[in-house]
Amino acid sequence: MNLRLRTLLVIGLLTVFSVAAQAGASFVTGPALASPSYPYGLVTITFDDLPGTILPIPNGYNNLNWSNYYDLDGVNYVGNPSGYQNGVVSPNNVALNGFGSPASVWQNTADPFIVYSGYLTAAWNDNLQMDLTGYFAGNPVISGSFLISTSGPTYFFATSPVWIDTFTIVSSGGVNHGYNGAGTHYALDNLTVFTTPEPGTLILIGTGIIGLARKLRR
Repeated sequence: MNLRLRTLLVIGLLTVFSVAAQAGASFVTGPALASPSYPYGLVTITFDDLPGTILPIPNGYNNLNWSNYYDLDGVNYVGNPSGYQNGVVSPNNVALNGFGSPASVWQNTADPFIVYSGYLTAAWNDNLQMDLTGYFAGNPVISGSFLISTSGPTYFFATSPVWIDTFTIVSSGGVNHGYNGAGTHYALDNLTVFTTPEPGTLILIGTGIIGLARKLRR
């Protein structure tokens, strides 16, 4: 294969798995759509099929790996009232960041995923600072920062779909609401992600790139 064809194939593959950084993609907040239109193959992770007993979310759950995320029954949490209770979007469970520390969802670089949207609620501190970052191969490619409160979930979404291999949320600051708890913990619920392209889509992509290469080689 000559250098030109090899370059075109590489460009084609990078386009397929584009991080869309040039499009200025970011995580922002806003009103949730009543009937969002998502590509086929997306899944909304509700955490409601987990036991809700404050155990680490296991790697492999919904085809992703989870670092410092625990599942919690926000409705029946013994520490209520709290933001965990107020942050429940689909009863009963939410995910929480252990010890109020940074938490991540990740996958191998060869198996990237897309974070489309989710809901965040502060557990104890109002005006909790949230810094969301998506990485690909160690490089930050999409990010967003905003404040959340304990009163109810804040909906966030990506302005453009971006392939990433790690999604990290760092929480900091805020003012204690007055509940019987403290820290920079938050509740995450109804995280909508895309993890595995349809086989038909991959076939079409591969066919298109191969076809382009063959056409240029003639």
